[in-house]
Order: sequence, then C-alpha cells, then structure tokens
Amino acid sequence: MWRAYGGNAGVAIVFNGAAMFGDSGEVGAFSSPVFYGNPADFEAEFATTVDGVAASVGRLATLGRDVVKNAVFQMLRFSAVSTKHPGFREEREWRITASPSLYHPERLVSAIEIIDGIPQAVMKIKLENDPDNHLVGMAPAELIDRIIIGPSQFPWAIHRAFHEVLSQLGVPGVETKVVVSDIPLRHNAL
Repeated sequence: MWRAYGGNAGVAIVFNGAAMFGDSGEVGAFSSPVFYGNPADFEAEFATTVDGVAASVGRLATLGRDVVKNAVFQMLRFSAVSTKHPGFREEREWRITASPSLYHPERLVSAIEIIDGIPQAVMKIKLENDPDNHLVGMAPAELIDRIIIGPSQFPWAIHRAFHEVLSQLGVPGVETKVVVSDIPLRHNAL
C-alpha cells in the first residue's frame, strides 16, 4: 500500500487493537476486518449468512424488529465498505469507518484537508482515553505499536520526525517503535 498511497514518503502505523475491540460506542467509528473476495466469493458468503438467518428465525424474533433491522443494515453497510479484491489478501487489513450522517459523536471531528493538492473531507478521531465510558487504549502511548517508514529517498529524515513527535506525545520506547523498512524504493517510470 506504500507504493499506492504513500507517495515517496509513505509510512505504516501499526496499532494495538485493544481500542478497536472494546465495547464502548463512544468513538462513533467502527472497526471491521476486510473480506477479500471476488463477486462469487461474496455471493457464497452472503448465501451462508442468509442460511444462518433462516435457521435462527425463532431466536431473532425474540430480539425485536428494530434490533434485527439495525443488525441487517449494519451488516450490509460493513460489507459495502469492507470488501476488497482477493489480490490484496496479504494486507490483512481492518477498516475503521464512520458515518457522520448516521452518528454524531463528539470524539469525531470533521475537517477539510488538502491531500496531494485535492481538498477532501476527513474525519479525525480524538486520541484520548475515557475510562468512565469504557474507552481505553486510545492515547498514543497505548495505541501505537510501531511505525514503519516505507520505501523513501529520505527514510532517516522521516524517522527523525516521527521519533520527535512520538517523544513529545510521551510514547514510551520510541527507539524501538520507529523503524525503517528495508524494502527497496522503486521509482515509477512513466
């Protein structure tokens, strides 16, 4: 993904997953593993889900119509945003998605950022713990497992910058958390 999205200065930020698997809905963003498959794979997975629903009709009826309707809506929503071509399976990606038109949590901040010269609406998540609301593992010191500096012409300048920022944030073990990838840089010849 560095080559596709990182330009000539890409990094990979590896997160500890505790915050993603917590039971707090405080963030208003939700994590989901990516399903890697072609249309036939998706169709087979969908058929398995439909069969499971049909086999559980009696149990589902006890949950109430609104609960079941919301679960089906969320399943379809996550399927739409978390399905990817099987050629990317090696990424083992998780997606964090937010729907500000559906949920309006205070921990998500909308902003307009210019990325590669293109103005874009982005959602930012406040990286802070809130134990009173069962939200833990969000502070940078706990959230960041490591940062891998991707193929770049200037990996050590990027390394130094991340080292400094993480140190200022109080992230422990910065010396071992920021590493430079040994994957060689390939320039696109157009």
